[in-house]
Amino acid sequence: MKSFKKIFGDLPVTLKVVLLAFFIVLMYFVKEASYMYVTMKTNVESLVGSRMEFVARTAALVINGDSHQQIVKAYLDRDPDLTKRDDFKKIQRILRRIQKINELGSDIYTLVQPQWKENSLVFITMSNPKTYVGNSIPLNPSALECLRTGKPTRTAFYQDRKGTWISAYAP
Repeated sequence: MKSFKKIFGDLPVTLKVVLLAFFIVLMYFVKEASYMYVTMKTNVESLVGSRMEFVARTAALVINGDSHQQIVKAYLDRDPDLTKRDDFKKIQRILRRIQKINELGSDIYTLVQPQWKENSLVFITMSNPKTYVGNSIPLNPSALECLRTGKPTRTAFYQDRKGTWISAYAP
């Protein structure tokens, strides 16, 4: 490998100055591009997160809490006809309507934190016609904060094997 002096030592001073100036300008653009990327990512995350939080708040406002509790009770009682219940179907229709109005490509759903699995959340109702009641996901810090404070929260962008996501929770 040639040394720096061997490569650049024989070049005229003017060319060295031009190369140095080019390198400085290049580093400036790299720095600015990385700053712009971070700023844009933060702005997009805030905008999308606010939108998802709005969707979660809307769902929390229009879903009847007593009906949802009855569905949770039916789930705990292992009701084989849970997804055929009128209250389940009504909440599912509400979730589908919210999903459609907000032009969301992914499911929206309700979750509960079971006593027997404190580090998980269990799906209860969902907008997807193919139901997955009882499936669970790990309890994340944003969901835990929502459960603890009773206030809506959202995650930052995160990735899993299916893509990049942002989630919001409302009590």
